[in-house]
Amino acid sequence: MNFLKRERAEGRLRDLSYLLHPKAIFSTFKYLMETEPGSIALLRTVRSQRPEISATQYVADLHAHPYISHANTRGDFFHTLKIMVKNNVSALAVTTHGKGNPREMDFWDIKEFILANDLGSALEFRDVGSTFSIKHNGKRLEFIASYEMYVEVPGVSGRVDVVNLLPEKGFIEKARPGMTLSDYAKLNRDYDAIMIGAHPYTIWDPHGPRGFFRFRIASDGERKAIQDNYFPLMDAVDRVSSNCAWMIESNALLLQDFGKTLTNSDAHCKTRYVRHELGRAGNILKHGIGLREAILSGQYRNYLRYTPILQFLISIAFDKPQKDFP
Repeated sequence: MNFLKRERAEGRLRDLSYLLHPKAIFSTFKYLMETEPGSIALLRTVRSQRPEISATQYVADLHAHPYISHANTRGDFFHTLKIMVKNNVSALAVTTHGKGNPREMDFWDIKEFILANDLGSALEFRDVGSTFSIKHNGKRLEFIASYEMYVEVPGVSGRVDVVNLLPEKGFIEKARPGMTLSDYAKLNRDYDAIMIGAHPYTIWDPHGPRGFFRFRIASDGERKAIQDNYFPLMDAVDRVSSNCAWMIESNALLLQDFGKTLTNSDAHCKTRYVRHELGRAGNILKHGIGLREAILSGQYRNYLRYTPILQFLISIAFDKPQKDFP
């Protein structure tokens, strides 16, 4: 067995060993009980290549959860930088679920950490309000303020998410999960945020059948409600990398019903291992065109690759970061 084959085999064994961890078994079982039967596409891994980019272009992952924690801020932050350089991701939206929590620092907390620890000079820190950039291993990396929350959409029995990109500081103190779509849209306008429909045909439904199967794809009637009530208020929608049948189907339906979309990883980096998924899907933009202008005018192209099965299962298997995983 040559070196590459041995390395791949060892990687698969490592992946399987993660999934045999008792916490992983419990969390995966819980997820399966909340998911429509057959939705994990164990045989539906979609393979595609990332397109070439020129020197005038860069890759932005505009919906990702790097999970930079308060307990290990420096380690998580620098590991995120390492993966961004490795995966050639030049811009990353630090998306938190609401304000975040001890495991999930938001954009403003990360900026404060850099300044409080006198890292600005070493990292060539540039502050531009709702974005900042630093330099790491010779590459300039941009971080973008971003939040994800669910809203109430008329005609939909369940939670539909919105990613709020580039909001001014103070937005999250006013935002609340479960706001009506119209109130949430007004708040976004007040704080100059871009509204991105986050995988909108994928529903988390607290009223799922028999108390189970809460993760599901929107019904035909709900899709019509989303098209009529939700799409008109969005500046863009996104398709994401999650490798499960309803997400793959949702992505196809979004292209059909909405047209051009953003594509993002939606990586939930609860372990360092899953952080390698940053940039699994991404958007290719041109230097010199501002992010806001590029999104609103559609001046981008993108690519969508799906998370390999084992990585997908590992990403959902842990409710909390595990210190014993890389």
